[in-house]
Amino acid sequence: MSFLIFKSGAQPPFQAAAPASSRGWKAGLLAMTITMAGAGAGLSPAATAEDRAPEFNRDIRPILSENCLYCHGQDPNHRKADLRLDLRDVAVSMKALVPGKPEESILMERLASSDPDERMPPPDSHRTVSPEQRETIRRWIAAGAEYQPHWTFVAPVRPLLPAVAEHTWPKNQIDHFVLHELEAAGLHPSPEADRVTLLRRVTYDLTGLPPTEEEVDAFLADTSPVAYEVVVDRLLASPHYGERMAIPWLDAARYADSNGFQQDGDTFQWIWRDWVVRALNEDMPFDRFATEQLAGDLLPNPTQDQKIATGFNRNHLLNGEGGAIAEEQRNVVLFDRVDVTSTTFLGLTVACAQCHDHKYDPITQKDYYSLMAAFNNLPESGVPNYYSARIRVAPPILELSTPGYEKAVEDLKAREQSAIQAAGPDWEKRRESLQKEWEERILASDKAEEGNWKRLILDVREAKPDKPNTYAAGRVRTEFDDNRLPGVSGHDDIKAIMSARRTLRTFQAEEMPRVMVMEDSKPRDTHI
Repeated sequence: MSFLIFKSGAQPPFQAAAPASSRGWKAGLLAMTITMAGAGAGLSPAATAEDRAPEFNRDIRPILSENCLYCHGQDPNHRKADLRLDLRDVAVSMKALVPGKPEESILMERLASSDPDERMPPPDSHRTVSPEQRETIRRWIAAGAEYQPHWTFVAPVRPLLPAVAEHTWPKNQIDHFVLHELEAAGLHPSPEADRVTLLRRVTYDLTGLPPTEEEVDAFLADTSPVAYEVVVDRLLASPHYGERMAIPWLDAARYADSNGFQQDGDTFQWIWRDWVVRALNEDMPFDRFATEQLAGDLLPNPTQDQKIATGFNRNHLLNGEGGAIAEEQRNVVLFDRVDVTSTTFLGLTVACAQCHDHKYDPITQKDYYSLMAAFNNLPESGVPNYYSARIRVAPPILELSTPGYEKAVEDLKAREQSAIQAAGPDWEKRRESLQKEWEERILASDKAEEGNWKRLILDVREAKPDKPNTYAAGRVRTEFDDNRLPGVSGHDDIKAIMSARRTLRTFQAEEMPRVMVMEDSKPRDTHI
């Protein structure tokens, strides 16, 4: 996924360009969105495809990647005949390619061969280069068989504005490129949209919402030459702008409102989502937008917002399935983190290099695990912490209390204290006595379903005084207070206390916002 983002003042103007608005990279997004939505509706890509010279990245690399590079690429474990078609020097030196002479190129000979022992790709590979693809390769070799570096490693270059015949039609720099292609195909731009349609398009594009009746009336009534610019400025200032523009970024970071596995427990990653929306609405420069999400916790004296930004790399699924191996799941999360970071920021799918050198892209297995090492310092277990039956989150987390949350906790604590005062000073002794009576009944029971509780009760009683079994004691007490005490006849005052505590505990577990973030800890060794 690629994002066209212009930081204010960061790029030089187009050659021969008209003065541009200084709305930052919001304007860059808008220009691309509106132009692609409203112009060139009748453009046929096939109109000029036969006339243009084949380009390696656009036309040839996809064919080689699909059919040839598995055996003739950079992975030495699968390479055949020492031939590499991903490197021009090797392909030329071995006569697979003879630039300018496709009839002398072994590649063309093998692609066209009817002999199954000679034909490439081999029949048992179940891959086929179509006649149209062979012709594309032939034309490319005839033109010199020039290679190009991988597109993600080519720095963008500001192009010159192309010449156009209908020079009064373009209203911005991008229009020149659209019109140039239309004219080359013998086409004309679509008629200009009526004002209601134009308002509807730009409002949907920038906010994802339709214009209101009042907004339509105001736009139709505004006859000034800058009426459209006024609408755009209003939409860019709308809080809905950030919500609309955040959607592709949230998708790239595999954001979801819930965990997406087993009981699909809730998370609090919406806190990171809201950070993205705010960043877009505030027109945050992209370098800062990227830095804070990848390493906000490593900045000097990071702010709370900078730590929240690192939630970008904590949107992963948490597997709490019974029998799940924590360390295995931790590595699954690491793999996911590497993949998402590389696709979002590098424009590369590096997952192939998890098991071997990438067969198509210039990424080795060592490169992959070197990148993974950057994320391998996080103090995470790989499985969720069960704050409650509904919440599925795992440390490191950032707890973000709110005034409303604090007020609710204060009210619940007051309810608990009121119940304690009503029960009198001896309520704890009475509660302990009731629990011991229940424990004795369990120990005397021969019911199979009580076997687990019998073992835990014995674990508590048989523990040494200087080494109490706090885990078992906690399990036994919680079971009695939450599940057994409500069935005991009478003792409503004690039940009221336990109910208040249970309500408080559940509220604190489920309502305290806990956003999962990144946090650097002791480095782990990372191996290939």
